[in-house]
Amino acid sequence: MLTKYYIYFTTDNKSGKKTKEFWLKKNNPDLYNIINNKYINLKIPFKEKVYLFINNLLEPPKCPVCGKYVNFRGDLKKGYNKYCSINCLNKSQEHKNKIKKTYLKKYDVESHNQVNSVKQKKKKTLIKNYGVDNPMKSKVVKKTYINNLIKNYGVDNPMKINNIINNRQLKIYNGSDKNILRVIDKLKNDYDFIKHENGLFYFKCKKCGDIFNININLLNGRLMLNIPICLKCNPQKSYNYYFYNFIETLNIPFIKNDRNILDGKELDVYIYSKNLGIEFDGLYWHSNIYKDKNYHLNKTNLAESKGIQLIHIFEDEWVNKPDIVKSIIKSKLGIFNDRIYARKTIIKKVDDNNLIRTFLNENHIQGFIGSKVKIGLFYNDELVSLMTFGSLRRSMGQKENKEGYYEMLRFATKLNTQVIGGASKMLNYFIKNYHPKEILTYADRRYSNGKLYLKLGFDFIKKTEPNYWYIKKNQIKREYRFKYRKDVLIKEGFDKNKTEKEIMLERGYYHIYDCGMYKYKKTI
Repeated sequence: MLTKYYIYFTTDNKSGKKTKEFWLKKNNPDLYNIINNKYINLKIPFKEKVYLFINNLLEPPKCPVCGKYVNFRGDLKKGYNKYCSINCLNKSQEHKNKIKKTYLKKYDVESHNQVNSVKQKKKKTLIKNYGVDNPMKSKVVKKTYINNLIKNYGVDNPMKINNIINNRQLKIYNGSDKNILRVIDKLKNDYDFIKHENGLFYFKCKKCGDIFNININLLNGRLMLNIPICLKCNPQKSYNYYFYNFIETLNIPFIKNDRNILDGKELDVYIYSKNLGIEFDGLYWHSNIYKDKNYHLNKTNLAESKGIQLIHIFEDEWVNKPDIVKSIIKSKLGIFNDRIYARKTIIKKVDDNNLIRTFLNENHIQGFIGSKVKIGLFYNDELVSLMTFGSLRRSMGQKENKEGYYEMLRFATKLNTQVIGGASKMLNYFIKNYHPKEILTYADRRYSNGKLYLKLGFDFIKKTEPNYWYIKKNQIKREYRFKYRKDVLIKEGFDKNKTEKEIMLERGYYHIYDCGMYKYKKTI
């Protein structure tokens, strides 16, 4: 900025006459000639030339999105617009981030299309005008869409068009070609990029010399997990590859990646003989960046309305506790290695905390939790089933503990084993020996339909809201939100004026929601 001239044209120019071409030409011809000669080739108002001059600019700035010249705002202090149009403003990453931050703060979602009230309003409008809740359910829309595809491309399905396939694959990674090129540039030290064709990226590995192709999903997943992308040097498949492979080993017919059963929503696995659906949920791709708070819950409810129990397996559970996950799936299908009748077991209180910790970590998806009362069933001197009880938990919304009020904290059975009548035997033992007034318990809707607790004489109380965990992009691990409460974060020195989620977002944490819980109560 030319300070002397800036003061001359702004502070010392309250009447504004100095920026008028005729006045400056008459009263300060030397300065007028300097400005006019410097910008003689620019066909812009004289006042705009003055702004360029005092700010030491050779030409008007350009829009960072499209490269066109932006408009002058007619004021020496306001200068130029940052973007040439509303359209470019909306396309800018800065504007997108601002909108995303606002919606995260107000609604815990990233865009207006994810707000439930907006979704419902759209559905009502569609039903009112067209009699359907989704435009693609309309026969008229479908017919028009297919006719346009045939007319313009000669095909009746967009995925048959090569350039659409290529564009779709390119845009999966953060939505733009520039980011793909950035990824390729990042890999150049280890791989030579050859071409992109039919949705596949072709590279030559500098280590082994092999030429290989890889699709964008696998490429993206390996980059996220810092896994070498060469399929010869590192033939490791994605985690869901091994998940599908396990399902196939069960030798039970199933449907894979179906979009008809749940009205257009993809169902990873549907075992129709058991009315069982299974979802494999990658942590990053199912976090609040891509899925709203009720995504998993809505899918579970939709499946339930069609008589299907839908279980959700989070990626870190498959990676860190695969044997437990496999045992859960097999038990849903009635597949067990051993069946034991409870009457053949010995029941007793268990005081060995190391045994309790080991048993829960090896046999329960949620792992160990401290408890007051531990009751176990033993078969041939081996612990085969365990039920634990404790005080009402603050983290589950209970504000105070009352004498005689308990929560059933864990019920676990040895992997791939069915103990027939085991739950009833342990619960009755607890009631007889500890005389509780009331017992609360919860069933995780990601895995359970809660029918066991109804059989045990519990009354259904309510369905709880979805809970959430924190995750980081490059980590396959969920962290429980209770350890990141706002009061804890403030004690660690974080800004008390920001919300818990705002603080965690700044630290690079996203969150992923479950399906909520079924809450049950048994009054004695």
